Amino acid sequence: MPGGIRVHKKKIQVSKAAHRVLLTELLPFELAPNIDSRGFFELISRTGAKVTKENTSWTRRQSDSPSTADDLLVQIIVGTHEHDIKLEGKTFEILPTSSSTSSSKTVHGSWRHPLTFLVDRPDGQYRALTIPHPKDQLASVEFLENYSDAIVHQARKSKFSLRAPVAKSQFVYVDDKTFTRSQTDRTHGIELSHEGYISFVSFFRYSSFSNINKFFASADLHSLETKYRHQRRLDITRCFESIYTHSVDWAFRGRAASKNFMSDATLGNDFDSLLRNANNGQTNGILIGSELSRVFAELILQRVDRTVEKNLENRGLKFSEGYVVARYVDDYFIFSHSLEVQDEIQHVLEIELGQYNLRFNKAKQQDLVSMSRSMIHYAKLQIAKDLTKYLKKARSFVEGENGNGSTPKVKRAITSFKRAISVYGVDAARTTGYALSIIERKSASIIKRIDLRDRAGQERAAAALSDICTLAHAIYASSPSVSAAVRLSRVMIRAVESAQKMPIDVQNVVLANIDRVCRQVIGAATAVGKHRRSVETQYLLLVHARLGSAYIFTSDELSSILRLDPEVGGDDPDYFDIIASLTYMQRRKRFEELRIEVCKIVTGRIAELELRAAERAMLLADVIACRHIPSEQRAQWLAQEFQDLNASQISTAIAQWPKRVFTSWAGFDLDRALHRKQALEVY
Repeated sequence: MPGGIRVHKKKIQVSKAAHRVLLTELLPFELAPNIDSRGFFELISRTGAKVTKENTSWTRRQSDSPSTADDLLVQIIVGTHEHDIKLEGKTFEILPTSSSTSSSKTVHGSWRHPLTFLVDRPDGQYRALTIPHPKDQLASVEFLENYSDAIVHQARKSKFSLRAPVAKSQFVYVDDKTFTRSQTDRTHGIELSHEGYISFVSFFRYSSFSNINKFFASADLHSLETKYRHQRRLDITRCFESIYTHSVDWAFRGRAASKNFMSDATLGNDFDSLLRNANNGQTNGILIGSELSRVFAELILQRVDRTVEKNLENRGLKFSEGYVVARYVDDYFIFSHSLEVQDEIQHVLEIELGQYNLRFNKAKQQDLVSMSRSMIHYAKLQIAKDLTKYLKKARSFVEGENGNGSTPKVKRAITSFKRAISVYGVDAARTTGYALSIIERKSASIIKRIDLRDRAGQERAAAALSDICTLAHAIYASSPSVSAAVRLSRVMIRAVESAQKMPIDVQNVVLANIDRVCRQVIGAATAVGKHRRSVETQYLLLVHARLGSAYIFTSDELSSILRLDPEVGGDDPDYFDIIASLTYMQRRKRFEELRIEVCKIVTGRIAELELRAAERAMLLADVIACRHIPSEQRAQWLAQEFQDLNASQISTAIAQWPKRVFTSWAGFDLDRALHRKQALEVY
């Protein structure tokens, strides 16, 4: 197979695909599932584009063409298409531009603007997440090629860490459903990752726990809770925003050596430069949301761990005897036999973290003693028991085991969930994802048992699926989050796909309820007075678009949801609003006027954004790829960008332009994309 990947049933060995970094290490988990780097990955696979400290280069596949679509797309993506370009054979190289020949559109220096978006947190605040400029993403490929072994070496030194990169991943996996679908729906079997059948989970293999919830459910935590009477949970305040980029080199060589040899090509210096360049030259704070940033923080915190362990040993406290500290990224868990020891450990931690401008959030400190630490565990047991009981009854109802009996009472199941939270005094945010995962898993089992040949069975299934969506919505609403939206969307899209195989009057029982759920969630997320855009809205719009023409939003409704009308107020429409609107509208005639307005917004947005802005590169690459937009309009954007090309060259490039770069416009399998996304979840 191409790309150096050998398929062994469901386990695929990676022998050569360094740029798989683009698929796993650089984009925030929270992005809408139709936005990813799979098209970008394909482009780099075709062109071999590279960004090094010395130059940017790529290879043309068709040497007889004056300017292929891939050539133009690479220039847009790296943001340097007005630099001088040298062509030797089939290899392009972007030459450094002198100050005397640089144009107003040329990128000066190596700093670029990331694309930032906000997500709500359970406490009512928000986090700013970032997407690095595509050129910085390519630079990350080169960086990890050079330093992945050194990173693994440096990340093996902490006894505290629960999630450290311990090796490069050697395998990727094909999930059962995707594997089965690829065999039954396609005559040519498994294809590469650009068809979605193979999923790269991460560039690195991690120690112990890839997700914090796995730690919470682990025998390791239970053993620590049994051994030690006291547990303290601490969280670093604004960890990624507070990290000083130079501090990673301090962690390796000490401040004095680092300052004396700042120009050296070392892991610390090059990591520092990579993240500074991606964040517009900022030294205070690193990009939030990418796996690469978590690795950066891990290397610094491992140095803190080692120093703290040594200092505690000097005080007579030996790890795993008098205490244990467990750290998951920036979350600390201290286990000891007394509060005095916990105070001492926290004090030593605070001193060392302070050396790196980091401190604990005292408001989030939790001291758990005896049985209090197990309340979440018992709440989850009760929730699992109640949901399993309800869903077992729903399955029996679908299979007709109780004759013509009524569907199980969904209100009772909702009440049971709320009661468990109240009785055990736990935060709903700690149980929502767990509860939705049970519904997601068991509803899939129910769907498999639907008999589409039986009208009565279809009606029972429709009633059950409708109620299951109501239950999932109620649980999601108890603590909305992006990870919960992923699971809610997956429950509903499976219900939609199943219902649409039924007669119209039967399927409408399910579709009408999902329409209600989508409108309620989107309405709450875009309520008047809420000025931040909602990532959850993008998820629910993808689900709602699958319901069919009877339920689709009107132009006015969609414009209001995405704030496309300047009279509505708030921020101007950005990349995410534009992509969400075009994805939802597709080529539907009812949106013809709104589509024209969105194209005007695109034109204005491209004109106002700096060439070094990630949003500009991603937006231009994606809208030219969008076949929902007339080719004449896409040609205008490309001609404006490359004014030296003639009409024939523009027309050829438009015809050759890939169908996806950062956004999947057509043939998008939402259920599969949501499943892939769950594998990347860290929290």
